[in-house]
Amino acid sequence: MCGELEIFRDYYYCRKCRHNEAPLDDKLEMSGLPHKMTSGLMLETAYYGQNQHSFESASEMMKRALQIDISKETVRKVTEGIGKIVFESDKARANHIAKNMHEIESEPEKTKGTLYIMTDGAAVNTRIKDDNGSTWRENKTVIAFTDRNMIKEKMAET
Repeated sequence: MCGELEIFRDYYYCRKCRHNEAPLDDKLEMSGLPHKMTSGLMLETAYYGQNQHSFESASEMMKRALQIDISKETVRKVTEGIGKIVFESDKARANHIAKNMHEIESEPEKTKGTLYIMTDGAAVNTRIKDDNGSTWRENKTVIAFTDRNMIKEKMAET
């Protein structure tokens, strides 16, 4: 953010066994990570990648906000890569819960108060055609909470 920083690093490569290493990458915890980015920069890239309307826009926003020049293709790869990891983690957790439903207490705890259930849906273009040839699906979201979960503020009297 203070201007261009040039970093020289040692890189070792064995032609015989094709092993390579860069000690500074180990020190910066970048070894084995794709795109030669730190995990922090990859998370920041994924944040911008999922938060903007296009990967190109995310690339432009990162350039403007962080003075970091990352191509739209790299933003796409990083964002989709992290998205896949999050999806697989969520899927594994959901499968674990589904397989262990018998261990979950089925009798809900009775409490006083009001239970609020809110639902919403949005059309999402998946680019994958269904049997009718449509690429659109509906994404549904549900949130449930009680009045105990609400923040109550006193209105200041004027």
